[in-house]
Amino acid sequence: MALYTRRNIFKHSTVFNLIGRGVYVENGSTVQVGPTEHIVDDLGSFMHTSSCPTCRIYGREVVAMVDMFPGDELTYNPKQTKY
Repeated sequence: MALYTRRNIFKHSTVFNLIGRGVYVENGSTVQVGPTEHIVDDLGSFMHTSSCPTCRIYGREVVAMVDMFPGDELTYNPKQTKY
């Protein structure tokens, strides 16, 4: 499964905030939000990784890196996450 937008989202705007519970073990359904902290988030767990992401993660904030339209996939690059 993947995560897609249902509305227009403008570049540099907050898409959503990751609010899941913190865990210290990485697995396929976690999102890294700190140097050693990952979280399990209901939406973030469905975001795919990409070398050309549409979003960037700043701590627990998911921010649009491009203008997006309904049906665009929300992706991120873990190497670009800022803690």
